[in-house]
Amino acid sequence: MDDCAELDKNLIGASFGQAAQAYDQIACQQQQIGTELLSQINATVSLDQDLTLLDVGCGTGFCLNHLLQGRSHLKAFGLDLSLGMCQQAGHSMAADVPLICADAKAIPLQDACVDMIVSNLALQWCSNLALVMQEFRRILKPQGVMFFSTFASATLNELRTAWQAVDEYSHVNQFLASEKIRAAVLAADFERTRFQVEHREIVYSDIFALMRELKGVGAHNVTRGRSRSLMGRGRFQALQRAYPCLNDSNKISATYELVFISAHRSAFKQSPERDYLMAI
Repeated sequence: MDDCAELDKNLIGASFGQAAQAYDQIACQQQQIGTELLSQINATVSLDQDLTLLDVGCGTGFCLNHLLQGRSHLKAFGLDLSLGMCQQAGHSMAADVPLICADAKAIPLQDACVDMIVSNLALQWCSNLALVMQEFRRILKPQGVMFFSTFASATLNELRTAWQAVDEYSHVNQFLASEKIRAAVLAADFERTRFQVEHREIVYSDIFALMRELKGVGAHNVTRGRSRSLMGRGRFQALQRAYPCLNDSNKISATYELVFISAHRSAFKQSPERDYLMAI
């Protein structure tokens, strides 16, 4: 990832915080993918056991609410970079779940303390996925399992290409290639890994609808090389001309490259001693 495309962590937290209150009314795609991730979990893990689980990038608590429904025996924690999202999750969660506002690459939990990590469409906002995978391995118990979904590099290719015809700024977040996501998991010494890559196209009434959705869920441009100026009518019209329409109409389609991954922590290996803010 080049310097212009590097993600601004402070802006990520602020952006999702601003979107938190209305997020659940807009995030239909995120909830659909979250439901698919939950189906994979239910097909793989017996949630009747006494398990400790962590939802990384928990947002408003969608996955946690579903995982804990009728399962009071589960011990769960939520983690999100955005304080606003943590606060919204506190309001919307059906169960009383401890929520941690922290970065996924420095999780304030003890070594080998959780049985399962869940993360739905959050890890694409991590600039160092390899370090995040090391953290996941550190906090998972031996033979613990992680499940996550994330977007890969082909996501929003049409919008990225259209912007390149307008100016030289970075307007669209750049995501890792699926091969690099897989490599980060394997490099962290996980085993029994399962990778599923899909390309999905979503149709929007026009380009404004696409950009309104991205902003509404807090997923608009958070790269350091973004333009700081407002988008005037001329630039927006140029963007509309550059973005290919469907069937001679204003309708457009946007590509999303989706990656589902599950993997188990391999045999125990001692982690370096570190100080953490919270212990389960």
